[in-house]
Amino acid sequence: MFVYSNERQFGAVARLLHWILAILILAQLFSGLFDDFLPKQPTIAFHKALGIITLVLALARLAWWAADRVRPGNDDLAPLMKLSATLVKVLLALLSVGLPLTGWLMSSAAAKPISLFGLAIVPPLVGPDKALAHLFKESHELVGNVLLVLVVAHVAAALYHHFVLKDSVLRRILPHGCSGCTGTCVSPAD
Repeated sequence: MFVYSNERQFGAVARLLHWILAILILAQLFSGLFDDFLPKQPTIAFHKALGIITLVLALARLAWWAADRVRPGNDDLAPLMKLSATLVKVLLALLSVGLPLTGWLMSSAAAKPISLFGLAIVPPLVGPDKALAHLFKESHELVGNVLLVLVVAHVAAALYHHFVLKDSVLRRILPHGCSGCTGTCVSPAD
């Protein structure tokens, strides 16, 4: 498999970051949505630590986007589909940074330290401030809800492309690549 993306499929680094972030974000959304039903102490500590890891990887993904400038083409898509796909991807990338950042700010303002699995304490971004903690809590929930809607839309669009349009949009990002697929994608040797 190749490292960089080409006009037809995503490279190994883009795929790896995509799927790791997908798993982390889904785990974070799940633990955030169902925190009332889960054991508080271990869940929130785990949620916060994963949030910091998600933030670091989301920033790494943005840096990789800048380095890996070729994107698989969507030339066969209608202009409105292209625009909506680009908009959703950009919003997903920004909210993948914004959600953990608002969580970090909320914890900082609430004077509740974030432990990275007992290995290190993440430094606070702001000093204790009850009003600010409330503001960041509300922001964190809003960003989380918007991110959830975008994730659902993103997954639905990928499935629509794969099962209804029967194009290669989903296959271009799958972890195994396009080897053995039927469609317009190329083999990993290309």
